[in-house]
Amino acid sequence: SEKDIIFFSLCVYNVHQLKNFQSLTYDKSTDRKLNVALSRAKHNLIILGNDRILEKSPFYKEVLDDIRKNNGFL
Repeated sequence: SEKDIIFFSLCVYNVHQLKNFQSLTYDKSTDRKLNVALSRAKHNLIILGNDRILEKSPFYKEVLDDIRKNNGFL
């Protein structure tokens, strides 16, 4: 369900752990878990994690690039 604020914690310490957090669609075009987190936050989505590791995933890299571009917090 939708919430005003969602905390999305991704405790990864190396690139190999990214597979554990991703739930890709059959065509591997979308990470379902990330999509749910992004779509359920009404006002704020707070992502906790190591940006240097998360940006190794094309899905998280796109989100991080957008945050940087729009002067979000990192």
